[in-house]
Amino acid sequence: MESLAAWAERYRGFGWRVVPLREGRVPMFRWTRYRDDPIAYDRDCERWATEGVWDEAAGIGLLTEFSGVFVVDVDVPIAEASEHLSSVTRMPVQVEKMTRGVSRTQSGRAHLLFATGDRPAEQLPTLSTTTAEAIGCSRVEIKCHGACVPL
Repeated sequence: MESLAAWAERYRGFGWRVVPLREGRVPMFRWTRYRDDPIAYDRDCERWATEGVWDEAAGIGLLTEFSGVFVVDVDVPIAEASEHLSSVTRMPVQVEKMTRGVSRTQSGRAHLLFATGDRPAEQLPTLSTTTAEAIGCSRVEIKCHGACVPL
């Protein structure tokens, strides 16, 4: 099994910005400062590698707004994700046929990752579970600007 440091480097190779997580899927460091100081992220990555921070981490978090990614978090078992998404979107969705962009969470649920394209993250909607429930899209969240999503 590869180390978290190796996985973090792999994700960084995709152009993603990732941070170490502590138990409870909480970032080990405050990351919002990268909005004002993007160079700080590269310095921190070097420090995390040399100081063994990844050895102490419990997981890896994806900083969506800096990575050109938004995540659809489907809060049902991954085996039921297609049926659930088809039901709430009223369109056929086949998660099991997606060859890329599907991540199984620690709880056995699905994260579907999509590229943001040319649109800045702050222009893309974030949909909380409360709002999703209110519009009839239960158990689905969209995470983009301001999100740190466990991988």
